[in-house]
Amino acid sequence: MTGTPRLNQWRRDSGRAIWEKQVETIGVLQRGVFDVAMLAMKSLLVFNGGSVIALLTFFGNFIAHNPDRSSSIAALGDSILFYVIGAALALFSIMLTYVTLEVILRVRVKKLLIEKAPMTVFGSRPGHVMRVLAALSGLSSFGLFVAGSLTAADALIVLAK
Repeated sequence: MTGTPRLNQWRRDSGRAIWEKQVETIGVLQRGVFDVAMLAMKSLLVFNGGSVIALLTFFGNFIAHNPDRSSSIAALGDSILFYVIGAALALFSIMLTYVTLEVILRVRVKKLLIEKAPMTVFGSRPGHVMRVLAALSGLSSFGLFVAGSLTAADALIVLAK
């Protein structure tokens, strides 16, 4: 770099300020992504859990009004299984998201305070692995919700006959 010492200092300060702003912006974006992911996982939990409750309510009413057809209700059992596993995967995904945030935070604090190294923006390898597992778990939960819904629709068609 050429220039006066004051100009060089200004360039260093400006570069540092720009870098800090970029790090802050990336942090805000990451928080937004995690918030949206958490909302999606909570929604999957509500959808799967609510579906189980709705089907169990339907079971009770159907058996109360049609005691002679109670054996045909077994057709809805698969859909309840899909919904329950989907709800469990949604809970697992929420737990993984929490653990991922905790791991990334600990890695950042260690780098910043203990190693005196510059803070990384993107986290750590274990954090990335857990993030991918959480996403796959969430996608699986959604797939099981769809499978449970299709199975329940088929079972209701059979029950209507």
